[in-house]
Amino acid sequence: MKEIKAFGSFQCRTVAGVKRLSEHAFAKAADISGFVLEDGREISVLKDFRNKGAKGDFLREIHDRACSLFDVTLGPNYNADHVNHFHLDVGGEYACR
Repeated sequence: MKEIKAFGSFQCRTVAGVKRLSEHAFAKAADISGFVLEDGREISVLKDFRNKGAKGDFLREIHDRACSLFDVTLGPNYNADHVNHFHLDVGGEYACR
């Protein structure tokens, strides 16, 4: 793995549709949009997550394994807001979607 593509971590904002601060507001969450491999190939959550080939398999495995490492793991199967990234947080609640 050469690079992890991230939208960012800290951003003072609320959870969409809810009147409480997101874990991003406490720098306890990161949004990961893809990966760059050592050979330069790029794997994008938006473009590749639903593909049946090796890139899609890789992303689905990353998502599934993240569920045991992070408190909350959300991805494209959760909702339209997460179609292009994995939301990973250590905020104390549990969800794997």
